[in-house]
Amino acid sequence: MEKKYRHQGDEFTVQIANTSPDQFTISLNGHQQVIDIHPISDHRLSVHREGQTLDVYVAGTDDGYQVFINGHVFHIVRVDRESSRAGAHAQAQQDAFVENVIEAPMPGRILKIFVQEGQEIEADDRLFILEAMKMENEIRAPRSGVVKKIFFQENELVSLGQPIMELDFTRRDPDS
Repeated sequence: MEKKYRHQGDEFTVQIANTSPDQFTISLNGHQQVIDIHPISDHRLSVHREGQTLDVYVAGTDDGYQVFINGHVFHIVRVDRESSRAGAHAQAQQDAFVENVIEAPMPGRILKIFVQEGQEIEADDRLFILEAMKMENEIRAPRSGVVKKIFFQENELVSLGQPIMELDFTRRDPDS
């Protein structure tokens, strides 16, 4: 089965074939990989590929999925094949806005916050640690920008999908 998705304005095609109970062949824009997937809980998976094991948390949203992998949160939006060009452009703008807000990828407790409002950040900088399911999950910046707003304090509980931080990717000078 082939499906189309969008992440940060980039569209990609995904095909998934189940080759055995825990093994899948995934084709992403024509590039194939064989992976083993072992469910840990309803939304948490252990994914094995090319000798590497990843702890992946996936939550469905109204328009796609929120995926948490190794400290990064990805908002994956299902592309409606029948959407008009104008609708696709409007969706891309909406996706860009959603990417500015870092949401809780799972319920838990904010253990540590590494940044402050107004602080400039680089791609992959540590933003905060979310403690969930007895694990510490480090959340990192998806790209360079400025921390615009922090909605929680350390030791506060958060629910899945709650906005934790708002980032501004337009205020940063690309020459800095």
